[in-house]
Amino acid sequence: MWLFTPKWQSNDPVKRNDWAEKANPNDPKNQEILAELAKNDTNREVRKAAVAKLTDQSDLADVANNDEHYEVRKAAVERLTDQAALAEVAKNAKDDLARMDAVKKITNQTTLAEVAKKAEDFHVCRAAVAKLTDQAILIDLAKNDKDFVRYTAVVKLTDQAILVEMVQNDKDYNVRQAAVANLSDQAVLAEMAKKDENWEVRKAIVAKLTDQATLADVSKNDKVSNVRKAAAKRLTDQAVLAEIAKEDENWEVRKAAVAKLNDQAILAEVVKNEKDNEVRVSAVAKLNDQAVLFEVAKKDDDRQVREAAVERLKDQATLAEVAKNAKDLDIRAMALRKINDAKLLSNVIQHLINRGNDEDIQILKIIKDIKILSQNDKLLILQKRGEEIKEIEEKERELQLKITQARERKTFVDNEPHNDVTYDHKDFSGPGWGGLASHTDCV
Repeated sequence: MWLFTPKWQSNDPVKRNDWAEKANPNDPKNQEILAELAKNDTNREVRKAAVAKLTDQSDLADVANNDEHYEVRKAAVERLTDQAALAEVAKNAKDDLARMDAVKKITNQTTLAEVAKKAEDFHVCRAAVAKLTDQAILIDLAKNDKDFVRYTAVVKLTDQAILVEMVQNDKDYNVRQAAVANLSDQAVLAEMAKKDENWEVRKAIVAKLTDQATLADVSKNDKVSNVRKAAAKRLTDQAVLAEIAKEDENWEVRKAAVAKLNDQAILAEVVKNEKDNEVRVSAVAKLNDQAVLFEVAKKDDDRQVREAAVERLKDQATLAEVAKNAKDLDIRAMALRKINDAKLLSNVIQHLINRGNDEDIQILKIIKDIKILSQNDKLLILQKRGEEIKEIEEKERELQLKITQARERKTFVDNEPHNDVTYDHKDFSGPGWGGLASHTDCV
């Protein structure tokens, strides 16, 4: 007689899985069997199917903490609702994914605080703090917990008195920097912009400052160029900006000051006297004075500076002068392309054709695609280029003729008869002949 074996005890995992999927979860007896399968079955899919029907929170927490496969642990976490059980998983599960999944399901503020304080996983702690909104709990964590937890808590603080305390007294510069982000007290910010020992904190403070006097002080006197540059970017005082643009030892700070300058005379002075070309290009980019720009475009030693000047030129007559007389082809071509007065452009082209030096011809070669060129101008350019081609061809013919003549002369010389003379070596063996040993040394 064959004994009946329940499907959940079958050696076939498919049958065990089928039983778990069809089991009534409201039957207490079934819950016991589901717990057994969820914790002890050798097949992952069976355990996962059992977890999907399991309701006991302690059993689910056990699986979430201890199962060897992530998919089973994840399924268990998804079934958990008990905040204390979720906290245990967040603190103790064997892998970071399960711990993070548990934190996502925790809503109780006290439970989140417990996880933030007691979990050993850095990411779990920060994730728990990120979900906190209770300011009292956040203040407690900001003052008393691990540094990385304190930093995350400070970021979420709104209490200005606590933030002032953190900015002024906290030993960790990361925490002070985080506190600065939410601090609005300008007096405290101004004080700490000069006093904080860490340059990154001072830079963060500068980004919040509005007081121009403090910004001017920092931009001129801070020992770190990054802090001075940050302060210069927030300045509006043109006199202070001019001083920094001309005198700061760091080119990036000078460039930052130039970017805020509007005084045309100071900008022109920077272009003339600054040693760093990047700063000079920045100054040119702020210039509007067409006469100054004309001189820079024509005569400056640095190509980038000249190009920046041409970009800023708007006066058509000035552009025409640059196109005719600047020191290099690219600058002249840039100026030509910016001329939008068809009559003026035609006059410039006529001037180049009439003058007709090598550089003028090169300019005519590279501007043929300008859209506002008249048909007549295009024909004149093509004609000028044709004349140039004829000159080149003529020079090539002359060169070829000279080469041919030279070859003919060489052939004639090679074919002339030579009288070979042979000397006996004894004629050169006496004094005064250097001891020549053989007639083969002479012809």
